Amino acid sequence: MTLKDSRGLEVYNLYEEIGGLKLGLIHAPLTKLGFSFNIDNIRQIIKYAGKMGIKTLVLPPFMPYGVNSDAGRETLKSISINRRNPYVRILKHLARLNTAYIISPYIVEKSRSFYHVSNLLIDGEAGVSKFFSRKILLSQQEVQANIKPGASIDVISDLYLKYSILLDEDVLALELSRLMSYIGVDVLLITIRQLPPYLELLSVAKALQVFTGLTVIHTGYIIEEGSNIVDANPTIIVLPDGKIHVFNQNNPVLVTIPLKILKESKRTTDLDKTRRVLSITLQYLRKIRRYKDFRTII
Repeated sequence: MTLKDSRGLEVYNLYEEIGGLKLGLIHAPLTKLGFSFNIDNIRQIIKYAGKMGIKTLVLPPFMPYGVNSDAGRETLKSISINRRNPYVRILKHLARLNTAYIISPYIVEKSRSFYHVSNLLIDGEAGVSKFFSRKILLSQQEVQANIKPGASIDVISDLYLKYSILLDEDVLALELSRLMSYIGVDVLLITIRQLPPYLELLSVAKALQVFTGLTVIHTGYIIEEGSNIVDANPTIIVLPDGKIHVFNQNNPVLVTIPLKILKESKRTTDLDKTRRVLSITLQYLRKIRRYKDFRTII
């Protein structure tokens, strides 16, 4: 069912006939370098979502500045986030009052003197924040900006479902995706800014779902500068039962999905096969480390 409130927010309640707690996804425009403007707009949607039984709410990527990690080192200094940033404090307050958990994907994290491409979890019930799943494979621009790569894949939980996130180059590293299904993730969130010309976003999301057996959600975004849209990608939901939902509107959209649907639709993967594949991969990685020359292995 689709609703539209007086402010132009479109609400899509998928599987509305199924009750219980929900996952919420916000697909809404962000203004480039518009910190206050973006927070004010998202705040209103979060308050609306709090009345709809949403347990976990996923914000658009690149909050709160509407700028990605290829912006250059000087810009990164002004858009980076740490635990003391006003953005984190605002989200903690909103999560406590309106919804239990908030996920803010694809932010620039400042940790001591280092920058990381990261994601932010706000636990409104416990009143804590956590950066997680720092991007492992960096773009050339990110390397030049002296961004540091991550070294682990983190799994977060809302006490009902388990989530993890892959960003850009990490999405196309299928070994990481395979690992997700093995460690018990229910929902894999991804964000891809740009693909090679021979790949198409929807096809990648569908293939990733088949490969992992998980619900795959591409968190879309719309970046505006003045009256122009300078960058955009759709929000795509691919469920294990084959159903696909795509949202590419330029106006604010809130999508809700019952957690029960996401839990029950998860296809049981053959963990023995996954374990065997990972075991063989690990054997070859050990050989490569030992000989330090791939040509000695093949």
